[in-house]
Amino acid sequence: AEVRILPPQFNKKVQMPFDEANAVLFSGASHPNLTKAIADSSGIPFGALESSKFPDGETFLEIKESVRGKQVFFLQTIAHHPNDYLMELLIAADALRRAS
Repeated sequence: AEVRILPPQFNKKVQMPFDEANAVLFSGASHPNLTKAIADSSGIPFGALESSKFPDGETFLEIKESVRGKQVFFLQTIAHHPNDYLMELLIAADALRRAS
């Protein structure tokens, strides 16, 4: 028996061709050196963003370049400080989605 969680129209796989010239790689605070190494070895440009904390501990994230029409990759782990890194990842995903 086949188990479906989503309706059939959502089960289609969408493949987007990878366009290296139109891609950009952003890094969260967890591993900026790893992201820079990946960007250097793959040839994908390293995106600019500013991440900081408000005085009350809340996370602030600002994308410093246009991502409209680009293929965006955001590299972030949540290993060492899961509360901070996961929140930063979610804020980045929201910011990048709204900016595209």
